[in-house]
Amino acid sequence: QKLILGLSAVLLTAGLSNSQTITTFPYSQDFESFASCATGCGAACTLSSFWVNDAGDNIDWTTDVGGTASGNTGPSIDHNPGTATGKYLYVESSCSGTGFPNMTANLLTPQINLTGANSMQFEFWYHMFGATMGTMHVDISTDNGVTWTNDITPFWTDNQDLWQQKTVDLGAYTNQIVTLRIRHITTTNFTSDAAIDDVLIYDLLPNDAGIASFVNPLFPACAFND
Repeated sequence: QKLILGLSAVLLTAGLSNSQTITTFPYSQDFESFASCATGCGAACTLSSFWVNDAGDNIDWTTDVGGTASGNTGPSIDHNPGTATGKYLYVESSCSGTGFPNMTANLLTPQINLTGANSMQFEFWYHMFGATMGTMHVDISTDNGVTWTNDITPFWTDNQDLWQQKTVDLGAYTNQIVTLRIRHITTTNFTSDAAIDDVLIYDLLPNDAGIASFVNPLFPACAFND
């Protein structure tokens, strides 16, 4: 079950440029309010709502709509609302076919305050379609991005033209303030456009139900034949 605590996030001040700290859950982000960006090889993209493209990587995550420019890779529509006008974030991997393979794109979330959480979950939808698809990773920092623990869930790849859901358990980081990093690494060709959409962060309810006792029925069970 998903514990509904509120509809908006509380803003606090932190150390990095992604200085929003999320303290009220569930928190959701569908990227619909983000400004679209140029989708060419190596184009820079400034994100919104304290989501940040890491300045220390190779390429940016790009806000896009209506399908990526390259054929046979990337989504054609977003996950939700699932239309040609819905937005998502993706990595343009065409640079991989021009002599710059194995590039990294790091997407940083706002900080997430896990104080008092039971078992916080980080959920998002991903799209990995392409014959030379790379890998996607989820990393975590507990010191505002100074250091990172890589692959807190096993990294993965795929080649399917559909949106799929990924859930990462943050229960091991309860009572800490964390930043998550979604890291996509391209391969040696342009068919490595990966995308994400519809992020949801929520707390699981504790298991507080159980069987106290069995009570004998007032009447014995009977079998009825037609």
